[in-house]
Amino acid sequence: LRIVDGPTEQPVARVAYRSAGNMYQEDVVCPFDMAGNFLLIRCPRIATPLDLNGRLDDPCWSQAVKVANFRLTDGTGYPSEPTEGYVMRDDVQLYVGLRCQEALISQLAARSRGDGPAVREDDSIELWFDPHHKHERWLQFMANCVGAQHTAPTLGVAWRVVTGRHADAWTLECAIPFASLEGSPKAGDLWGFHLCRTRPAKGLA
Repeated sequence: LRIVDGPTEQPVARVAYRSAGNMYQEDVVCPFDMAGNFLLIRCPRIATPLDLNGRLDDPCWSQAVKVANFRLTDGTGYPSEPTEGYVMRDDVQLYVGLRCQEALISQLAARSRGDGPAVREDDSIELWFDPHHKHERWLQFMANCVGAQHTAPTLGVAWRVVTGRHADAWTLECAIPFASLEGSPKAGDLWGFHLCRTRPAKGLA
C-alpha cells in the first residue's frame, strides 16, 4: 500500500508476475505504481470517518481504491466466484471492504460464532500487513462471513468488523485503528499488504 492524500485515478496496465512456479500476464485495473516486482496500490485518504454497516453502500467507498482480478492461490487460474476489495483511510483508521460473490449463498460456512483462529475454516477473509515494509514480520487479521475475528499477534490489537449478506454475495467492512497497525502513516509511506479469501462452500477451497 502506498499512502496518499487524496483520490486516485484508475489506469489499466499489463502486469507480469510469478505464482506457484508459473508466469502470468494480465491487465490490472487499479491505481498503482511499480517498484521492482511489487504492485503498489495507492491507499487514498477520506475526510469523513466511515460508519460501518457491512453493506458497502456508504458514498465514501466511491473514493476507495478497488482491488480485483484475484487468482487462485495455487496459480491455476481465476476463482469461479470473484472477490472485490476496497481500501481507504482517514486520519485514524484504515478501512477495508470486500464483496465476495457466492452462488451458494445458503451454504456459507460460519461455524465460528466467537473470535478465534478457527474462523479461517469458514467463509472468511485474511488481511496481512507489514507496516514498515521490512519483510520481517506481519500483522494478520481474519474475519468470517458473520463477523467473528482473529488477529495474530493479538497483543494490543483492536478492530471492528461488520458483515452483510445478499442474494448473490456476502460483504464485509472493517476499520482497523492505526494504533493497531504500529502507528499512523504519513503520505508517501509504503506498507506490505496481502488480501486472501477462503471459500469452503461444498468443499471448494
